[in-house]
Amino acid sequence: MHTKTIDKRLWDRSEKCGNVTCSGETIIARPHPNGRSEVKIKQNTASGIRRYQYSFRLNGSFSEKATIVLQFHDWWTIPDNINVGTKSFLYLASPPPLAFSVRKNHLVLSHNELLSTPLLDMEHEWLVVEKNKFTHYELFPVSLNEWIDLEISIKWSLHRDGFVECNGRKISNLKTMFNSNPCHLQFGLYLDTRFESNEIREIVL
Repeated sequence: MHTKTIDKRLWDRSEKCGNVTCSGETIIARPHPNGRSEVKIKQNTASGIRRYQYSFRLNGSFSEKATIVLQFHDWWTIPDNINVGTKSFLYLASPPPLAFSVRKNHLVLSHNELLSTPLLDMEHEWLVVEKNKFTHYELFPVSLNEWIDLEISIKWSLHRDGFVECNGRKISNLKTMFNSNPCHLQFGLYLDTRFESNEIREIVL
């Protein structure tokens, strides 16, 4: 789907938490006491090249902390031989394999590679990662209170033939997936920052 403003169908089928609203033209994420104002959209495609468009505007002031504005999060299916009771069959292993954040006044792509097998934490409904490797790629400067349009291509792969391309900057030789399940697209405003809001006016999946 390709829209100049937020497609209401996309908003309706998304999962939300924290302080997020939709005016019909933009999605606005504002700070929340639990540290997370987020929209999550499930993807169906688990491999191959996918293209995304994402347009956002940060209002407030920069801080020393990195602020995630868009992330592609892993989800793991719990094996049938494990009795989860009333808990979910889908768990995540945080942090995600791919995340776009604003660090000071630059957009940064963070790539996370697992170096160990995640361990199941049934109580908290997530997977514990003991060893991983982070690589951060500084993409380009960004300005506050201005719309930032991203043209993103991702080759989803469990092997090192994956890549991420953002506004013409291509980063190759990446494992972009932790497992064969599709990564979910998640965005909003996170943790304690100086930003007053993150506005999103376009999402193309």
